[in-house]
Amino acid sequence: MERVFHIREGLGVFWRDRDTLQIGLDPRTGVTVGGLNRTEQDFVAALSRPLSATEVESSAHRMHIAPARRTEILDMLDRAAVLAQPLRSLSGTCVQLTNLDALGVSIALALAEAGVGAIVFSPNMGTVGQEDHPALAKRLGMPRAQAFLTALRSASVEIRTSGTPDVAVVTGSRLIDPSATGDLCGRGVPHLLAWVEEVDACIGPLVEPGENACAGCVYEARCEADPAWVNLAPQAVFAKPIVAPTNVRNLACDLAVRCILGFLAGDGNSLREAQWRVPRGTAAPRQVAVVAHPACPCSAHSLLLGKIDKTDGESDFEANGVGANAERSVKASSRSCFEAAAAANGEAGPAPNASGASPTGTRLGDDPEDLLPPFGEF
Repeated sequence: MERVFHIREGLGVFWRDRDTLQIGLDPRTGVTVGGLNRTEQDFVAALSRPLSATEVESSAHRMHIAPARRTEILDMLDRAAVLAQPLRSLSGTCVQLTNLDALGVSIALALAEAGVGAIVFSPNMGTVGQEDHPALAKRLGMPRAQAFLTALRSASVEIRTSGTPDVAVVTGSRLIDPSATGDLCGRGVPHLLAWVEEVDACIGPLVEPGENACAGCVYEARCEADPAWVNLAPQAVFAKPIVAPTNVRNLACDLAVRCILGFLAGDGNSLREAQWRVPRGTAAPRQVAVVAHPACPCSAHSLLLGKIDKTDGESDFEANGVGANAERSVKASSRSCFEAAAAANGEAGPAPNASGASPTGTRLGDDPEDLLPPFGEF
C-alpha cells in the first residue's frame, strides 16, 4: 500500500521568520526547521494536506527539488516525528464486556464508534431497568443483551459479536470481586478494571495477567489498609449498585477508552501500574499507583522481585524460586476472596460477578508537565 505523507493532524506549519519554519505551536510537540530555501519551505507546507508518494514526487518535481533532496527533507520530517504514521486498523480487534451496567455500556459504545471490530458479551444479562444506560433505558423491560445489541448496531453497523478477545472490560459497583476475573486471568486475557464507588469512579489498572496488579492485588491492598474490609467486601458485593452521575460516567468512560485504544494500537499499557479516580463534583480526576501485592497468588509480585533480584544466568521465573508454580497460581486461583470471607461469616453462596475493591496507593504527580521542554531543532 502506497504511503501517504501528511503533517500530523492539528500541528500546522508556521513561519517564525523568513528562514525558519515551525511545525506545531505546543512546545511538547513543536519543532523548528531551518536550512530550507523558500521553495523547500513551500514543499513542506504542502504536506499540511495528505499527499500520496506519487503526488509528493510530482510536487517536488514541479518545484525543481532534486529526488535526493526531497528524500532528505522527508527523512528529516520523519525523524522529527511530525509526519503522520499509518494507523493500525481496529476492525480486527475484539473486546469482551463482562457486565452491561451503565459504565460498561458507555465504554463499549465508544469503542464501537472508534472502530473496534467486535464486542462480545453474555446473552444472559437480565432485563433493562430505569437505572440502565440511556441508550438501553428507553427499552424498559426488554432483555438487556437485546437492547444493548440494538444500541451497538446503531453505534457501528458492521460490529461483530463473536471472536477471541484481545482485551476485556470488567465493570461493577463498589468493588471488583477477584473471582469475576479468574477466567480471564486463566486464559491470559488482558482486562481493564472499572467500577463506581460512593465518591469516585475508578478506572484501572489494565491487568496483564501475571505481569502487573490484578483484582486480587487490589482486594489485598484494601484489606491491608483496613482489616475490616474482609467483612465489608462480601456485603458490598450484594449491596444495591451505585449509579454514577452522567458527567462522572462520561469522563470515566473517556479515560477507559483512551487506555484501551492505546493498548490495542500497540502503544503500551498506560494503566499498567496506575488507576484513574474520577470524583463527583468539580474536582479534577487524579491518578493513584496500583502495584502487585505480595499476598495475592497472581504471581505478579514474585515476578517483579525476580526481575529485580535474579542472579546472572537465571530466568525471570527461576529467580527467587518462582517458576511453574507461580504460573499455575494465575490459572488456578479462581476462588473468590469474597466467597472465603462469606463462608467465614456464615454466609452462603458465591459472590456474583460484580465489581471491585478500592486500591490504596500514592498520588502520582498532579502535573508532570510543569516544565515543558523547549522546541526541538532540526
